[in-house]
Amino acid sequence: MKYYRISDTVDLNVIGKYPQIEDVKCDCDPIEDPLFIDNIGYKKINFTPKTPIGILNKGAKLTDVLTSPSIGYTKKIIASDEFKNVLCQFGDENFQFFKSEIEITKNKKAYYWILNPTNFNYNDIDFKNSEFFLIRDLFIKEEKLNVNSLEDFLAEKNRIENLGFLYQFHIEKLLIEPKSKRDFIIVDNVKAGIGYYVSENIKEEITKRNLTGLEFIELN
Repeated sequence: MKYYRISDTVDLNVIGKYPQIEDVKCDCDPIEDPLFIDNIGYKKINFTPKTPIGILNKGAKLTDVLTSPSIGYTKKIIASDEFKNVLCQFGDENFQFFKSEIEITKNKKAYYWILNPTNFNYNDIDFKNSEFFLIRDLFIKEEKLNVNSLEDFLAEKNRIENLGFLYQFHIEKLLIEPKSKRDFIIVDNVKAGIGYYVSENIKEEITKRNLTGLEFIELN
């Protein structure tokens, strides 16, 4: 099965202005409050976290996926009702959605959903055909790693995390295990931090519904 990494588009013909969410408002201290969405980690929770109110950039369009570098949204997907429904249709065992208000004007608002990962799908990685590196100082490739199994992957990841903050475990090239049956896969330690990958099945559903604001990059 083919897989694609999805990302929010920066095509101004589609989104109007980048980023679509130019700022946020929070009703708490987003750094200190343990209930704020950025502070709950990547795990399943049984309460509703505090989420930001996104401020729509003047000239930006509302699409099914919104762009934002702001606190509360980074490394996450900001999804419309319809995009949320598509992902949930194919299973929701590795994420949760939490509602976030989007302020269009002072008198007009919309509601979107923040996708927060609850676990990462390392079992679905094609280890023998992917590429892994030890990175130093954010950009320097210190060492190409020999990773051929999940056990190798977890051992190297743990080893590098123990080296300290100057070093990172990085997946330079990610391919999905051909035998995987999962339609929506989430993996961290990739470019931009977290990668969201969809099967051909989800891509076809997104295309059929004419959902906007996202792009597909085929894994090969």
